[in-house]
Amino acid sequence: MHLSERELITLLMIRGYGDRIRSYEEAANLFNDTFPNRPPIAESTVQKTVCCFKQFGFIKDKPRTGRPKSATNEEKSVEVMQSFTENQYISVPKAAQEHGISTFSVPT
Repeated sequence: MHLSERELITLLMIRGYGDRIRSYEEAANLFNDTFPNRPPIAESTVQKTVCCFKQFGFIKDKPRTGRPKSATNEEKSVEVMQSFTENQYISVPKAAQEHGISTFSVPT
């Protein structure tokens, strides 16, 4: 389950700091009460979020390695196709690189 940046910040604020630090269980319960329309989080999510923030000093996900993103939505596909309309000589690898997707995702 992925938490938005706003939710991560809220979670850290719920956890507290200084003299008033809630337990992971208390923080998870309060977070779940605050966001009742989303799937509940576990204590381990609170612990991982706090540890990551303490270790790296930020809450955003670290850049991922591995396979590039694919063109999974219509908007991205249209953007890529527009590249070929604007420059019929553009290569598939170049179009993929410009749009941050894998070459296999370039519609041809």
